[in-house]
Amino acid sequence: MSFKEKFFNILNMEIGNKLNLLDLSISLKEAGLLLKSNINTAETINLLSKTSPNKNLKKIFSEVYENLLQGNDLYNSFLKINKFDNLFLALIKSGESSERLAEVFLYLSSYYEKKYKLKQKLISILTYPIILLSVTIVVLIFLLNNVIPVFLDIFEDSNIELPLITKWLISSMNFIEDNYLYVILGIVIIFVFLKIIFKKYKVRRFYGKLLFEIPYIKTHYQNYITSIIAKNFTILLNGNISIVDSLEIIKNSTGNVFIQEHLGNAITEIKGGKLISKSLENNIIFNSAFINMIAIGESSENLVEILESATEYYDSKINYSVDKILQYLQPVIIIIIASFVAFIVFAIAIPIFDLSNGISIE
Repeated sequence: MSFKEKFFNILNMEIGNKLNLLDLSISLKEAGLLLKSNINTAETINLLSKTSPNKNLKKIFSEVYENLLQGNDLYNSFLKINKFDNLFLALIKSGESSERLAEVFLYLSSYYEKKYKLKQKLISILTYPIILLSVTIVVLIFLLNNVIPVFLDIFEDSNIELPLITKWLISSMNFIEDNYLYVILGIVIIFVFLKIIFKKYKVRRFYGKLLFEIPYIKTHYQNYITSIIAKNFTILLNGNISIVDSLEIIKNSTGNVFIQEHLGNAITEIKGGKLISKSLENNIIFNSAFINMIAIGESSENLVEILESATEYYDSKINYSVDKILQYLQPVIIIIIASFVAFIVFAIAIPIFDLSNGISIE
């Protein structure tokens, strides 16, 4: 395996359970096809434990197979290993009870494949700026430690008046050199503080709502959330899971507390007999087009078909949004790096010119 493939595999892992999305998608597709070929569930999982392209997945499917041999159903077999989210488990449970496991595995395979492709797109576009930033940092550290101190010693021994930019560079380097332990400690304290603060419900809710209020980011984030909710809603309803249970699973699977709160209120209203479209209506989270789509689906009794169309529509908008954001992100990163390098260069170059002029005059 090449370095690039290893790098991509690491970045495509799901934090926490370390499941490679592409490998998972392939295994689930294989499971769906095996079940369609009338191979029983236990034998299908046993085959996956031997043929999955990922060692971690092989181990997972092997544990699931052992749970099946102990008399557990497939849902509880997956639940016991604690590696999959509520969406996955709910669909497995639904597929098992409705005898549509093959379809469920194929749904999930398609879902994780699309998720993988979006992540791959982000990675491929961000790879160049990340490498450029890393190389720049290494070069700057080398210059600051080995080259610039030599010039600074020369400047201090000369009688020229140093420009403000050079004085600031010298002061910064001296401060970091004398207080580097305090600088590191300060960074750690800030990191820990932010981690503790973000555990507070009010802070998480404020941040979750803020993402919908920042100009430019609002539209892209709204499209992203709508795409995810429409996609998950479609998959769950296709798995014969009730509307209320589907929304409950979606609510629990989102990390945004502000969205969770809204979905919780919507679930309560739906249980009270209110229409889905009216319950979900919220101009901050969803745009009117999505709510109108749900209203049409409800009135025509074609909610699943409408949600499938909404998923495709918002997926295309997300792809456009990603392209648009990353189109500007690369040059912004390059400009920031270039500005920092230019600052270092000017801080050294200006005194050198002054020193050269002084020598020439003498």
